[in-house]
Amino acid sequence: MRIILLISAISFALGFGSCTKIIDVDLNDAAKKMVIEANYVATDSIVRVKVSYTASYFDTYTPSNIDDAVVTITDQNGNTTTIPGVGQGTYVLMNYAPTAGATYSINVTHDGKTYTNTAKLSPQLDILAPNPIFFEQGFFGEPGGYLVFFEFQDPPGVGNYYNLIGQVNDTLYNKPDEFILGDDNLTDGNLLTRPFFFGYYQPGDTITFELQAIDERIFDYYAELQTIAGGQSSAAPANPTYQWTNEALGYFSAYYYTKSGVRITE
Repeated sequence: MRIILLISAISFALGFGSCTKIIDVDLNDAAKKMVIEANYVATDSIVRVKVSYTASYFDTYTPSNIDDAVVTITDQNGNTTTIPGVGQGTYVLMNYAPTAGATYSINVTHDGKTYTNTAKLSPQLDILAPNPIFFEQGFFGEPGGYLVFFEFQDPPGVGNYYNLIGQVNDTLYNKPDEFILGDDNLTDGNLLTRPFFFGYYQPGDTITFELQAIDERIFDYYAELQTIAGGQSSAAPANPTYQWTNEALGYFSAYYYTKSGVRITE
């Protein structure tokens, strides 16, 4: 199969002009693939898993949800808990108490196959008060405004990774190519200052941050998604590296988050 399907986190738009030309392309059909998107949001003590199949390239329907899978999570002590299904291919476990530094495993069993993935729960990163700084003139002579910088203290010990998701007024920047990713390979134990730059902000704008403390595997996964979304991996888009066994698409992220925000004033 030469057409490679991407998980739902990435979408591509094709524009067509007024002139049309018939192009004969030899395409083969593709077998459906399991897609598992799992998040353990430790701050809220919630495990949420979405299970579905991709559609064939030639199918007109959307990916199909799977409501009859058996989904479990196992902690560092080997204790296994079932994650109940709530419909629409979604499985949710509430009040699942986290342990920082522990590694968790999720198993999804369906049609005689079991798909497994693991994630380490890193310590929480705390955002200090965001700092707006005014620039009278922007880059390349553009009109200026405020840039907002966020700060957080990196825990000592190399191996910390983070993902920042931002929101400006009602616009949420939560697509993979909008993630602000980082690690502490060169900044271990330092107070880190990073810009949140999606343009210049004006008085009245409200900027909100969610800083996620993620593990190395999900950091690599998100970084690969950004490379694919930017078209840097190859001439044709490709799936990211499989993180689940049995070649299921998707990811498992276990993380704490911290939220902070600022409203720009004169």
